[in-house]
Amino acid sequence: ALLRIDRLDGDLTVDGRPVRLRKPAWMGEDVLPSSNA
Repeated sequence: ALLRIDRLDGDLTVDGRPVRLRKPAWMGEDVLPSSNA
């Protein structure tokens, strides 16, 4: 499964499906590698 966190909304995208969930306190802004495009 492809997991990607949308930095704009803070939502979790699973296999292209946006999943609404709360952002863990330990999760920072740059936990996952992402392009600044």
